[in-house]
Amino acid sequence: MNNNSNNNAVVVFSGGQDSTTCLFWALERFDKVIAVTFNYNQKHKLEIECAKNIAKELGVEHHILDMDLLNQLAPNALTRDDIKIEEGKDGELPSTFVEGRNMVFLTFAAILAKTKNARHIVTGVCETDFSGYPDCRDVFVKSLNVTANLAMDYDFVMHTPLMWLDKAQTWELADKYGKLEYVREKTLTCYNGIIGDGCGECPSCKLRQNGLETYLKQKEELTENENFNPIRKPIVTFNDKSVEEKEALIKENPDYGEVICRCQTITKAEILEAINNPLGVETLTGIKYRCRAMMGRCQGGYCETRIAGLLEEVKHKNREDVLYSREGSNMFVGKVRE
Repeated sequence: MNNNSNNNAVVVFSGGQDSTTCLFWALERFDKVIAVTFNYNQKHKLEIECAKNIAKELGVEHHILDMDLLNQLAPNALTRDDIKIEEGKDGELPSTFVEGRNMVFLTFAAILAKTKNARHIVTGVCETDFSGYPDCRDVFVKSLNVTANLAMDYDFVMHTPLMWLDKAQTWELADKYGKLEYVREKTLTCYNGIIGDGCGECPSCKLRQNGLETYLKQKEELTENENFNPIRKPIVTFNDKSVEEKEALIKENPDYGEVICRCQTITKAEILEAINNPLGVETLTGIKYRCRAMMGRCQGGYCETRIAGLLEEVKHKNREDVLYSREGSNMFVGKVRE
């Protein structure tokens, strides 16, 4: 089913830091946003109340789906009082891991999305601080996206805005939307059911607090450079200058008097400027794109080796390490003759 013009989204929403940040992310991007929360008989019902309150404050349509069966199938520390909250040891998963949770949540979110005419599904899983949970991996989400599309003949797009962010960067994202204090005060991440900064002792609180402290410290250390000039001076195009301007340039810098690329009339000075620029280049292709050397009729047949020599000299490279474009595209692999 072709629904590519659909710009509605369903957000998997627990009322925690990550999903609330994703909710703000979605509100910035989509025409209509729907939040879905799953009740899998977690110990702290306050989590669901947090989600309800946040959705109500933001004016977001909110659905709570009963997933009690998940608790029956996969007992864990988040749903059972007789299981202690423990971090994984010797490669084992933490006791807070719920088998298949994200697979089930995303599948039911997809069903809800289709019935609500929503194409996009947003979830706050990530690989950076994921404690080894297999269903938080990027490859899993991509795989399930394909499966859902095939199963329901619908063009879903599953978004993971936090996939490659650590907790400090997640706080930064909330701050970008002006919602850092909102997320800090009104979300529940704590395994012991305490809103805001939490108990400070459980693994989830420690991860959240460490990320916040790291971000706030980084934010304090950032100072504006009053001398920063956002306008980058372009490389001089010698061939476009008048005779008088060319003479002045050569007088100031004799390297303008040495033409390396004859097809395009690119001088040694222009090539050196491309290499030494603050956004300098490390390959022959980079030089080509910066100053148009090797773009003439011979395509570098006459000047390529000379330019490689300049790159070797300026960047203090061994000749065998000079690249044409990317890793593995070495210009020279050894001597042909002594």
